[in-house]
Amino acid sequence: LFRVERAFSDSAARDVRAAFAHFVAPDGAKLDSAGYIWGPSAIGTLFQTTPPEIFGFAWHPEAGTVAASGDLGFTIGPVNSRLADGTLAPSRGNYFTIWQRQPNGSWRWLVD
Repeated sequence: LFRVERAFSDSAARDVRAAFAHFVAPDGAKLDSAGYIWGPSAIGTLFQTTPPEIFGFAWHPEAGTVAASGDLGFTIGPVNSRLADGTLAPSRGNYFTIWQRQPNGSWRWLVD
């Protein structure tokens, strides 16, 4: 699961909108200040309105686990905004992502 989280983060460093739309489960939800955003298309659209000075995000998993059933897991860790010049914003937050194993065996985030 950490490998998938790192791949998600690496992808977001190149294209945040595409990364969030790609790694989300078909019924995934992104928490936003306006409420929940559901599904890959709507979540991709959400990142079209990212402020222009914010190029993306940088994060990495520090902890997490997979349920004994093998179908759900979570990751947590620090996150920073990545500015258009490639530097990281000084403010730091944390993330919590719930992951779901898909029928094809891949992991996609269910709630972020």
